[in-house]
Amino acid sequence: AAAAAAAAAAAPLERARTAPAILAVEEDAPRVDLLRDVLSAQTVANLKSKNWKDRQAALATLTKALGSHPRLAPGVGSLVEALKARLGDNQQALALAALGALGSLATCVGRSIRIHAKLCLAEMMLSFGDGKASVREAAVGALDKWVAQLGLEPLLQFVARALAMESPLGRAKLMEYIKPAVATLEMHEVPSLRPLAPILLKNLDDRSPEVRFAAFNLVEALLLVGIPISLFEELLENKSSKATVQKLRPVLQRLQLAGASLSQSMLADADAHQRPPLDEQAPLAHSRRVLRRSHFPFASRLPHPIRPSHAIRHTPFHPP
Repeated sequence: AAAAAAAAAAAPLERARTAPAILAVEEDAPRVDLLRDVLSAQTVANLKSKNWKDRQAALATLTKALGSHPRLAPGVGSLVEALKARLGDNQQALALAALGALGSLATCVGRSIRIHAKLCLAEMMLSFGDGKASVREAAVGALDKWVAQLGLEPLLQFVARALAMESPLGRAKLMEYIKPAVATLEMHEVPSLRPLAPILLKNLDDRSPEVRFAAFNLVEALLLVGIPISLFEELLENKSSKATVQKLRPVLQRLQLAGASLSQSMLADADAHQRPPLDEQAPLAHSRRVLRRSHFPFASRLPHPIRPSHAIRHTPFHPP
């Protein structure tokens, strides 16, 4: 029993020791050309069949192939397009299978999947507004796998199109999805957020309180990384009706005040970080502070810690 316990305790250490070697072997393993060497042309064609049973069989074959070949060559464009057509399938099970396959493709192809981003990412985000909760959650899971390979920045160019969806629930969910990652963007990535301003301004005036709340929080996050409030103010004054201007001008003022308050809190945190720790043995976790909910008058807690130096570099606000 003692020997078994010792072996069990040593197992995690052994896995940690061998993990780099296993990863190196996986990285050196050849990539399979899925369309040339594994799937038949008929299987790909059946993904677009009018017969739902043919579509179901093709998706089952594809799912099995993806499970058997974890490293794929990037030449999967026609497959991505065929799967995109299935995202709106009237058979819920097939839409779920298509989302799962798109997520698996990103994992199997790796970073090279970026060349196919324009084929399906907007449509995947549109699935955030599906009427079925299971489809919405599957869309989030699939998009997570693309973000794991590409990061957030390549997705941003498709967000404005997706935020034009009719579903208020989908728009709110998408804005909530994007917001935590905005704070992690580097300085050169921030300009890619500017095209979101018009559609976010429209969502600030949406009939749904959930949409307005999500839009407010996302705009606040954009202000903190360097998007100027003047961008929203100019759009409001030049592109909106008088009624909309009167309604949203106080909202933008609240956003500016909220951003200034949060920036001041972050500056205080940064100042505290410059002081040497009292206990040199303090855990590393104490060297990074997560912004507390009290710092957000209108927003929820950010799940990711923000580095004070990053926040100072990007924040458009200055305390008095």
